[in-house]
Amino acid sequence: MAVVLSLFLVALAAGLLVGGHAVIDPLLRAAAEKRETHRMGDVVFAMRDGLPCRHLSFDNRTAALTEGAVEPCVPELPKERSAAKGFAWGER
Repeated sequence: MAVVLSLFLVALAAGLLVGGHAVIDPLLRAAAEKRETHRMGDVVFAMRDGLPCRHLSFDNRTAALTEGAVEPCVPELPKERSAAKGFAWGER
């Protein structure tokens, strides 16, 4: 009796693994593809005087960089960064 029950449980677990993978995998792939198609990054450069800002958009799917309009800066952006300091992670 125990052998039959354990064989039944093994067959049930194998069926759930194969069937679950067959059902869930296409759903996960579709969600990942949808998320990747709309991934765009916006880059804003403040000009030297701090008044106008250049807007650029980067598309992760095509690796295209598109330049937008030069518009007045948002007040929260830093007016000028020292080029001598260079880039630093987490700098504010």
